[in-house]
Amino acid sequence: MAIRQYPALNIILDETVFAAPDAHAGSARRRAMDLAADVAGPTGYVLTTDADTRPPQNWLAANLAAISSGLDVVGGRIAIDRREPLSDAVSALGLLTDRYWARVREIEDAIDPVPWDPPPRHGDHTGASLCVTVSSYRQCGGVPIVPSSEDRALVQAIVRRGGRLAHPASIWTRASPRTVGRAAGGMAEHMMRLEGLCADDSQIMLPSFAQWRQRAAWRRDVRQCGGASLVAELEELLPCMADDAILGEAIFEAAV
Repeated sequence: MAIRQYPALNIILDETVFAAPDAHAGSARRRAMDLAADVAGPTGYVLTTDADTRPPQNWLAANLAAISSGLDVVGGRIAIDRREPLSDAVSALGLLTDRYWARVREIEDAIDPVPWDPPPRHGDHTGASLCVTVSSYRQCGGVPIVPSSEDRALVQAIVRRGGRLAHPASIWTRASPRTVGRAAGGMAEHMMRLEGLCADDSQIMLPSFAQWRQRAAWRRDVRQCGGASLVAELEELLPCMADDAILGEAIFEAAV
């Protein structure tokens, strides 16, 4: 019988009770990442994932290779864990949505290419797969203490300060398609929403590719004037793009 040897893990257990107003994901992630940054030291890195994810075996090595190339934050693509029960309708919707976002990335890369985030790339940067340098984490002030989407807010804070964000295709993880979870706005809520849309046979509305072309051109023009940090700062002030296109084959045919 073959015996596998694994490196020893130094596990730190930190039990914290937050006051009611701060008992949410933002406080918990802030606490955990602060502790990790203390352990890693000023020249180290912090990697995060979630309890409902299953990273591939090369996840650590791939993240370290990417972040060591001069990046400040690296996001990993989130793929649905196909080992868990998933309806055919939700599976098909997931594949169609992936195709939509792949086209969005193609549009962005053609109009506003970013040297340190080259194709092929995805667009995910959530706590399910995130790697940040301790220096960039400290400089932006750490995880914003907000009830939800604190992971994305952290990435935005790093980019606003000039940090380099990349989404290598080689970095990804599997996430459970479960519909029961604890975090507000988390993966479980997302999957529950997809299940509901499929059950009702509802149309999925998303911004048209024409809007994405306009947004990419805007980013390019702003980037040429003030760099990536100005793009991140000003884009937050723009109104959300309208969901004016139905997700389906027609949206891809119209884009040809």
